[in-house]
Amino acid sequence: MAYSNPILNAFSAGELSPQMEGRTDHEKYYSGCRRLENFIPRPYGSVSRRQGTEYIMKALSPSGPERLLNFDFNATESQSYVLELGAGKMRFFTRNGVVLDSKNEVYELDIPWRSEFLKSIRTAQNGNELYMVCESTPPYVLRRFSHSSWTLEPLSLDWPGAHWVVKKQDDSPGTGRAGESFVLPEYSEFRANMVLKIIGGGGYECWYMYVGNRTIQTGMYARVISFKDSPGEASTNEVESILNADGKLNVSAWTVGPEPDEAKPSQWGAMCWPNFVGFYENRLVLAATYRQPQTIWMSRTGAYGDFRMNTSGWLHGSQGVPLDDDAIEHTLSGARVNPICWMTDQEHLLVGTNAFELKIWSGSELKGITPSNCQSRRLSAYGSSSVGAELVSDAVLYVSRSGRKIREMQTDALSSRYVAPQLTLLAEHLTESGIREMAYAREPDGVLWCVRNDGELLGCTYLREENIRAWHHHILGGGGRVKSISVVPGEFGDELWMVVRRMHLGRPAQIIERLVPYSEGTGKSVSFSGVYLDSWLRYSGSKVEQISGLDDMEGETLCVMADKAFLGFKTVQNGGIKLGCSAFNILVGYSYTSLLQPMRLELPLTNGSSSQGRKRRVMSVMLRFLESIGGEVCSGDDRRESYEPLLPLRQEISSGPPSLYHGDRELRLPGGFHSEGLFTVRQTEPFPMTILCCIPQVQVE
Repeated sequence: MAYSNPILNAFSAGELSPQMEGRTDHEKYYSGCRRLENFIPRPYGSVSRRQGTEYIMKALSPSGPERLLNFDFNATESQSYVLELGAGKMRFFTRNGVVLDSKNEVYELDIPWRSEFLKSIRTAQNGNELYMVCESTPPYVLRRFSHSSWTLEPLSLDWPGAHWVVKKQDDSPGTGRAGESFVLPEYSEFRANMVLKIIGGGGYECWYMYVGNRTIQTGMYARVISFKDSPGEASTNEVESILNADGKLNVSAWTVGPEPDEAKPSQWGAMCWPNFVGFYENRLVLAATYRQPQTIWMSRTGAYGDFRMNTSGWLHGSQGVPLDDDAIEHTLSGARVNPICWMTDQEHLLVGTNAFELKIWSGSELKGITPSNCQSRRLSAYGSSSVGAELVSDAVLYVSRSGRKIREMQTDALSSRYVAPQLTLLAEHLTESGIREMAYAREPDGVLWCVRNDGELLGCTYLREENIRAWHHHILGGGGRVKSISVVPGEFGDELWMVVRRMHLGRPAQIIERLVPYSEGTGKSVSFSGVYLDSWLRYSGSKVEQISGLDDMEGETLCVMADKAFLGFKTVQNGGIKLGCSAFNILVGYSYTSLLQPMRLELPLTNGSSSQGRKRRVMSVMLRFLESIGGEVCSGDDRRESYEPLLPLRQEISSGPPSLYHGDRELRLPGGFHSEGLFTVRQTEPFPMTILCCIPQVQVE
């Protein structure tokens, strides 16, 4: 017999594929796991139990399509929102819950998209504006004016100023002379090449283009711009008059423009609108209509609603070469039609199609893109799905055409070319049913959250600079299935918001739930900032012996905590739960199991041979914990009857919160010899667990 005490001091490879169970030569084998459920690998090599999900409120639709989007103004929790779209409405959520209006009612906006189109909405944000596109409607712009004041309006596809009307002080039509004015709308700019409309007698309309040198910007509020006769004067709300006192054109500041056409491409309209949106070099980028799935349109520089492709006639009186800031139309070439599937602005405009990935740029790193310098170059030929790509540091993560692989497009340091290795290569079994949505939480640990087509939740701790790509699987308590996700900044890091489908009273229900990230613990007792229950609800107030308001969960068995003490599991009856004691703070929710099972142990033998295939017996295991309590361990695979308690909880509600354990815990394990060389750690109680390392004692035949 041989004895060995291998140390497993890192789990930074996450859950590995069954295909890897024979690869003891692989560098990731010894830091990988055979199963890793409801644990999150941390950058230090440890794993921490994920926190639970908070019940926020019922979704707009009990069973229909729902979509979550994020609105992140400046990466702070106070100005970040989760947008819920469903049942013809839009609602707004922050860390404090749903946004209310001045009447203390839920603030809602009507949306123009039918339920079947919600999953195909794509967005791009610019400050307080969120551009939203869908093939069924024109592009829309969501604007925030305050916490509970938003507008959702179609994007104005016109040249800048085409609807700005010159008026006299008595609000009658103007002539363009001194003393008259026009209104500059909120979040807009007036500068050279902008136009104004003058309505003459009988409704006659004439447009003039400004060629002067003034630039005026507005913020959250509109401004009235007045005309003056003395160009030498500088004022924040004045520009030169169009006509001089003698009625002649002020040619130093204005020129006559022709009657305008619409600034949108003629190919758009009637269920044939762009499907994708982004920004590149201060241009709004729209792409892929039903009839032209390979075409990209870029607006004029700084004018996001102006897609005129040649404005040289404005300056020169005849159509010539397009100006550098004119709009661009670019169609991808190829042997077959390859629809665009995603776009993102990195160093270049990166585009994925169903057959290849490419970049669009000027052809030179030193020049900006112009109508005469717009090129596309193929980068790879893997093919993409329509799941939105995620820009993480200097890499772009996108889903392959099959929907079962995620690739990380990045620049190779040696060749300076883009490469796209698989992010899911060592965990291909987790994405077998396909990926439906992705969202990246940068803080605190950098986790790429993914929703599978079957509603299961996956995570990948992704820190490319540290060579960490660790996949983990999350099974929600109560049988919840995830429909849609979004990530926004929160108090302890980036928060994951979800629409979760559950069964209440035998009927489907959809719930908005929030996953608060793991926060570094510093105390010696359980804190309410860390709750290890799913879809949890809280009561806080005067002492009570029962709680009510749980009508939707009638008949459900919920886990109950009272004043931070674990009361066990109780069934909801008559819309409530009797505690059997009195308490100030009560938490109820679904329990879930966190499970860690390292790979098959490979042990060094004195004769230099491998221990794989030999009979082995895990005699004991020593685990090093950080701020943990509860849990159990068994030799072999996950078998309910074989577990031994690790940090048993002995607590009465009157004794206060339980103390958390930091240190080593060794436990001898029953069981005979088997060929797998496995042990399993799990946590089923609503308390934290962080495992730093494991040292099993193994006997080999």
